[in-house]
Amino acid sequence: MQSKQQLFMDFLQEEGYRPSQDDDGDIVFKHEAVTYLLFVEEEDNSYFRLVYPAFWEISTPDEEEKAASFIMDINAEMKVVKLYQLGDKVWAGVEMFCEPIDNCKSVFQRCLRVLQLSSNRFCEMMRDSQGVEARPTELGFNTPTDGANPDDDTEDEK
Repeated sequence: MQSKQQLFMDFLQEEGYRPSQDDDGDIVFKHEAVTYLLFVEEEDNSYFRLVYPAFWEISTPDEEEKAASFIMDINAEMKVVKLYQLGDKVWAGVEMFCEPIDNCKSVFQRCLRVLQLSSNRFCEMMRDSQGVEARPTELGFNTPTDGANPDDDTEDEK
């Protein structure tokens, strides 16, 4: 039986990515100039976790308070994705059980889109709260941040 790590590495290569492994054995790859992590937990064969790490740095207590509120709003508003704070950074992640694990392939692009949408939405909310004009393409994305359904996008986007 093929390991989850090898399954994910093969899948990402087939999709045109250039994945590598970090020191923990997790998979690192870039999509639209953004680095993502695909966690490999071999002991749980059906667990899938894809993360956009550290996309926002919190620099003041006031900013941390706003970030906590915006994180809760986005987590309540959007499906599957959850934003969270680790230290002074905000991360976005998608976690689910896929049985068999191969089933995660069919929702992989949708998972990337929801990570993009949620992180863009958070950044926009933070900039608006600071009186700075929001620029969703600043992170390399050109996706809507107005709550549009990511299913409306075409399948050939990558």
